[in-house]
Amino acid sequence: SAIRGRLLGRASVLAMTALDVERAHRLADEGLDLAARRGDPTLEGQLLTVRHLCVVDRAGAEQRERLGERLIGLGAHARRSDLSLVGYQWIAGTRILRGDLAGAADELDRLEIRATLRPPSWQLVVQFRRMTLAGMIGPREAALELAAETWERFGDLLGEQERPGVEYEFRSSLARLYGVADPEIEQLHARLYGRPLPPVPFINVRAGMKDLLTGDVERIRPIVSRWAPRSTMIVRSFMGLPTMAVLATMAAAVGDGELSQPVVDALLPFSGLLACDNGIGVNPPVDTLIAMNLLATRELERAAEYAAAGVELAETTGADPLMDRARSVQLAVEEASGRGLAEALRCLLYTSP
Repeated sequence: SAIRGRLLGRASVLAMTALDVERAHRLADEGLDLAARRGDPTLEGQLLTVRHLCVVDRAGAEQRERLGERLIGLGAHARRSDLSLVGYQWIAGTRILRGDLAGAADELDRLEIRATLRPPSWQLVVQFRRMTLAGMIGPREAALELAAETWERFGDLLGEQERPGVEYEFRSSLARLYGVADPEIEQLHARLYGRPLPPVPFINVRAGMKDLLTGDVERIRPIVSRWAPRSTMIVRSFMGLPTMAVLATMAAAVGDGELSQPVVDALLPFSGLLACDNGIGVNPPVDTLIAMNLLATRELERAAEYAAAGVELAETTGADPLMDRARSVQLAVEEASGRGLAEALRCLLYTSP
């Protein structure tokens, strides 16, 4: 029945929240089979959004883009514009993942036209994606101006803790990418992390972003020690890939090969993508992050291969900030044997001047 299908969808979401990805997918797949037997486009669309909530590898990202078109069709057939909007969002998000920033901008235009007829929360989704693109393309000032416009127009839609969390994520990711100091980050950190944290990876790992930006390796070491061994679980969870972008950068800075190895293993299935998904953070290519951590595991030849792949993807985006970051990591890898591994790892820190 349709009720059973919806219950399977809810159970799948709960399993995903509990970081049990296999069970979450199994439950959603069972619900999709039920929807197919019933010929129910609404139920199928709802369960597709659950099944592909999190991208777990590059093939999953490519599949989600194709299923975005399927969702658009299901939404039109069932007269459920909310399902169609998710489809447009998936296509735009996956194009960002693949580095097709121009294609993502085109898809956001399609989404924005339709979002004006829906609740303002959908317009906020469009703004968040545009902020991501602006941060990647630059200049940094333009991205911050767009963010300020977003808070002015839609700030009331965010909760008391959600807005500073989103702002902290965006500003700190810009600081990592551009290497420019931002005094707002410390104030936002104090508002967010002045109390005990729930045991959720994307919250806990981000607690170290402030210290990462100032190059305080000893303060981020406990976070890396706790979460790096769980990298495969993290990357397959909600906000997994952008969370891993932060963790991978911290692990490379710590420079402990035993901690960097699980980071590399978790990121390999995402090779060839940008380290972005849900959320608004701007991050470099996954291959660039892999190269940084292969330095820590002392695999210089492999590090050079992945650093080159990161540069190649960054160049296809046409975004100067991404290209600059990928090339700086490639240079650090090339010079590692000459100036010493420790110095090369220090150069990978996203420190502000």
